[in-house]
Amino acid sequence: MRIAAAFVAVTLLHGALGSGASAEGLELVFDTESAHAVLDLLTGSVAATPEELARVAALPANQAQIRHHTRFRASFTTASFIEALGKAARGEPMGDDPWDLATARERLIPTRSLLAKVEASKQALSDAIGSRLTAFLPAGRVANINVHFIVGGGSDGFAPNDTDFYIALQFFRGDEEGLRVLMTHELFHVIRPSRKPAEREAAVVPRNVRNARELLDQTMNEGVASWIGDPTAATGGGPYVEWFGKKYRRNLERLAENVTLFDSLLFRAWNDKDADPNALQLLGFSGVWDSPLYYVGYAMARYLAEKEGPAAVPSAVRAGPEGFFARYRAAAQKHGAAPIVFSKSSERIFGRLPDPRP
Repeated sequence: MRIAAAFVAVTLLHGALGSGASAEGLELVFDTESAHAVLDLLTGSVAATPEELARVAALPANQAQIRHHTRFRASFTTASFIEALGKAARGEPMGDDPWDLATARERLIPTRSLLAKVEASKQALSDAIGSRLTAFLPAGRVANINVHFIVGGGSDGFAPNDTDFYIALQFFRGDEEGLRVLMTHELFHVIRPSRKPAEREAAVVPRNVRNARELLDQTMNEGVASWIGDPTAATGGGPYVEWFGKKYRRNLERLAENVTLFDSLLFRAWNDKDADPNALQLLGFSGVWDSPLYYVGYAMARYLAEKEGPAAVPSAVRAGPEGFFARYRAAAQKHGAAPIVFSKSSERIFGRLPDPRP
């Protein structure tokens, strides 16, 4: 479905980021510099000298993925990226391959083909991912978003802030529909980033309240992104859509267990003053654990849309995480047959969370 030209303006950039055309609603800038630089090394079109490896590792998009991965393992450093990239470029054994560069080397042909298609069809790609996000865009201003295409790393996509998201092309094996699905997911995160408390609020709000709100926010944020970028609803698609769809079906088949995990993490976040919120987040949202709480939020969003119309989801998101959960629980009472039933302890915590509005 093609959306109005006034809605999306796109600037494609092969090199450093620059300004794009102004438009009302959404403006995307595509950055492919890092992807080209890594592929040039892996194909041997550029020699893997120490100087070139260091230059490529220092590119802004590669530094961003290094910062992202360091959150999960301390050994994900610039030095380890340079070492792995050099081995991959020289065709050496990769060992445990922490940067997934052996995979990138094996999939050079489909990855290069997909990158060429991105650069050749920027408007069509932007139309396809933007059409499902119009209701979530902030009114009255342009959302200026930088889309960075990279090669390497263990995350297929990530969005660290409210202006940028990153897509690792080696995961897709040339699957254009899969790329559109994941870009839609990550773009939602950028236009509706996770709620981060201000410094003043962090000083006065009790730790258990902050931890509980963060868990609710993450569940809503990842769940709604998963509902918008749903591979099981994709038309066509290839190996990435097939793999991603299996992950959805696997998690939805064990949805009751995923809800039990949510209840357990919320109970710990609320009651254990020594709980490490980062450790709790990893259990609920890390791909190492199959991201189980994504599907709790997904099932909530899907139920809201089915019972109260698709407009109910952006409306609930605008109400914040507490409002999103309250809207779902009210709909469950009204309509019945809800896929998510929270424990009594979770319901008590929901009732004790103070209203975050001033």
